[in-house]
Amino acid sequence: MPDDIRSESAIMPMISRNLFATSDDPARLLIVLVTMMTSALLLGQLLYDPEAVQPQAVVRLAGALGALFIWLLTFFMQPLVAASVYNAISTNSKSVKIALSAIAIFAVTTASAVAWASVVGKWLIPGLGVRFPAPESADSTSNLFDQFVAFLSKPFAAPWAEMDLLKLIAMMAMGALIVVATSERVKGAADRMFAPMAKLTVDWMLRVLRGLPLAVFFMSLSLAGTHGLGFLLDQVRVILMADVLAMGLHVLGIFLILSVAWRGAVITYMRHMSPAYVVAFGSSSSMGTLPTTMRSAGRAGVPKSVADFIFPFGATVNMDGTCVGIMIRVMVVLEALGHSITWGDALMIGGTVMGASVATAAAPGASIALLRSVLVTAAVATGVEGVSQDQVALVIVPFFAAFDFVSDRFRTLTNLVGDTFAAFVLTRFFRGNEAEAAEAS
Repeated sequence: MPDDIRSESAIMPMISRNLFATSDDPARLLIVLVTMMTSALLLGQLLYDPEAVQPQAVVRLAGALGALFIWLLTFFMQPLVAASVYNAISTNSKSVKIALSAIAIFAVTTASAVAWASVVGKWLIPGLGVRFPAPESADSTSNLFDQFVAFLSKPFAAPWAEMDLLKLIAMMAMGALIVVATSERVKGAADRMFAPMAKLTVDWMLRVLRGLPLAVFFMSLSLAGTHGLGFLLDQVRVILMADVLAMGLHVLGIFLILSVAWRGAVITYMRHMSPAYVVAFGSSSSMGTLPTTMRSAGRAGVPKSVADFIFPFGATVNMDGTCVGIMIRVMVVLEALGHSITWGDALMIGGTVMGASVATAAAPGASIALLRSVLVTAAVATGVEGVSQDQVALVIVPFFAAFDFVSDRFRTLTNLVGDTFAAFVLTRFFRGNEAEAAEAS
């Protein structure tokens, strides 16, 4: 075989191996993601035109392709949650104990996240100097390309897309308990339905995740090509700094506490969970990361009975990173409007954020929708004027949405770290009880 043909045949597998890197090699995947993100941001800056009414066609197409990836990744999110919760409860007699323990752990970690966000927000004052841009009038006309981009972003809604995940979890948990209490025949029929459902949905997500590096490239290109890197460097760097610092302190605090209790076991556990962390950072979706999380948890020694319940449940209700992000943004808005945040304000806002975060969908950018309701509530409670529904929808939300692509990755990563820490504690707790029971018998 000629050398040029041989070299070409070697190059293509290398490109495919890196372009479609998987979570089986987290180090390579992280390098590929950072490379794709950096190159896309630089290319987007070259394509950015501050005088243009709207971004160039290639930038808008890149944004649509990134949105299409997320749509594909989360298409079977509800069936996966339903199957996981049923399988966890129907095969595990300790499900009630696991659920109650998980809720207690999640409440503690979320309170910690809100507390760190309050401290960092009071210290850095990220809203100082922020000026919200004037709302832009929407152009009602759209050409064929605009319609194609809109369709590509979200071809159609899944039949189950409007189902509330928290209600779905409660319904499946109740249904599983009823099935278990009836007869083996009924349980066998339900098992034959939900076991393949879980396998098929996980396989689907794992196949879609092979395109994660390309999706990160498209989303990064869309961000830089639409707003320019100057927007990130000049106007929002303190906000992003507050986000990352608060989340980092929160994760570090929990890690140190667990390290004192279990020493080196935490580091080994996190090393096994690293593929899930990388995918969470790249995809910005807790539910989209779920298949990788479950597989990594199995390698880390988390019992299937714990993993099948804790991770779907945690991806829905445990929003440590989301609470940090919303808390910081509410403080930014109030400070930008001239209101000095007191510790009483921080406590009130924190309670509102903790309660509202439970209703946040485990999908990219979902916290932006939550921000709208929390902002108005916080403004009314603190007596700040100028935060009406129209002001939030036309000015404030678009401002934060412009760079949400960046901070959403850190929020998702923090959310998942909280879930994995809870799984670590529950694994140690229930295994310890099982060992004591075995010795007693």
